Amino acid sequence: MKIDNVPLLEMIIKNVSKTKIDNFIISVKYKKNLIIKKISSSKFKGLNVNFVKESKFLGTAGSLSLIKKTIFEN
Repeated sequence: MKIDNVPLLEMIIKNVSKTKIDNFIISVKYKKNLIIKKISSSKFKGLNVNFVKESKFLGTAGSLSLIKKTIFEN
């Protein structure tokens, strides 16, 4: 979803990073390659962004169970 032609996720990351938070974990399933490519671009250098990649749809909070595994893999 875009607001003023800027992806909402990009806006969230930029605004949150202004508060000195620089670690993000993003859960992806649908269009994951596109999202990972966009977020991994040079716009977000200096931020630590990890991705939880769902192999099947886990629901709103289902990917929380994958966070620990994702953190320790990276």
